[in-house]
Amino acid sequence: SRFVMGADTFSHDVVKDNRRSDGAAVVKMRLDPHTNSPYNNSFVCLYKYRAEAASIQYEDMLKTAVYFGCQILFESNKNNWRDYFISRGYEAFLMKLPAYPDYGMPANKQTHALLVEVTQEYIYEYCDRVWFKDCITEWLEFDPNETTPFDVAMAAGYTLIADMKHVLKRPTSQLKELSYYGFSKSKIA
Repeated sequence: SRFVMGADTFSHDVVKDNRRSDGAAVVKMRLDPHTNSPYNNSFVCLYKYRAEAASIQYEDMLKTAVYFGCQILFESNKNNWRDYFISRGYEAFLMKLPAYPDYGMPANKQTHALLVEVTQEYIYEYCDRVWFKDCITEWLEFDPNETTPFDVAMAAGYTLIADMKHVLKRPTSQLKELSYYGFSKSKIA
């Protein structure tokens, strides 16, 4: 619950045109009011790479999620990543948002609008906590109608959307009667 991760992946090893997209992932340390770390509520890890195969990228992202102990929010239009995590036994690291029936979030105009909104809000409030030049560069040039060249901006946006998800609390167990030296609490009182 301390970190959250978003990713903009590629799903095909070979593409027919020049629009080769990098795989990108961003990990964010969630806001913790009990710490004054300079990394509090900031991006702490950036991955941007075009691996030779999509499976290498998925493995890199799986390892990153495991290292930080966090869930990852992917674009759900590409299901290869979901299948990879599940086949490896790491389904618990996939994020499912309450509004969607499956893991991830679809890439569409609504998602892009939300992505722009949460990114602008984050920039206004926390721009002093952005440590990665690629994030800033892509945010300055970002076009929500043509997102292909903005892998890092998309990954950062998915991370910010993932960060909006409430941390789930573990269900509390039933109360048990405590005993002290064989006497129940009710007998002691």
